[in-house]
Amino acid sequence: MKRLELETTETSRTSPQWLSVEVSHPLDEKNSPLIVNIGEFSIEVKEGFNPLLFNEVVQVLKTHVK
Repeated sequence: MKRLELETTETSRTSPQWLSVEVSHPLDEKNSPLIVNIGEFSIEVKEGFNPLLFNEVVQVLKTHVK
């Protein structure tokens, strides 16, 4: 949670206010992909990915993307 502090004068200063937030569709972190951004490109890396292929793709993008 993030606390929101409003600017107040010293005489009207109150305790911080907290807001409760509910997530309507929580992500299943175990199965959600990792998003890797290189320049204007993004790659979704999912569980069970091929690390050698991923490394090759990243190297090509790093070399050719400005």
